[in-house]
Amino acid sequence: MSSSAADPFVGAGLSAFCYPSWDKALLAMADSAMDECHKREIRKQIEARQLLAAADNLKKYLGEKRLAAKLLSLFNLEKLKPVCETLSRQAVFLLLYLFPRGPVITTNFDRVLEKVY
Repeated sequence: MSSSAADPFVGAGLSAFCYPSWDKALLAMADSAMDECHKREIRKQIEARQLLAAADNLKKYLGEKRLAAKLLSLFNLEKLKPVCETLSRQAVFLLLYLFPRGPVITTNFDRVLEKVY
């Protein structure tokens, strides 16, 4: 099967079954490392869809190294292992049939797409 359409641009939604969305990831990092006052501030920013401001506050509070460690724990390759057996039943797997030769374009660091292809 060959496609004459443009290369697909794939968003994070296709790997949402495996990884948390950015708002949930920011909340999880805040919940695990911040006092209640800072958590409230982060929650308000997330509710207002000010995700960059919330991430910036997390970085200020946690420091760059702790923030990086928390990000790695949320978005690591180990999270894929339990879902690999169900990967063929996920929407992302349809990309192989729609665009068998790729490429697939994304702004995400997406191990799910790597695993599919």
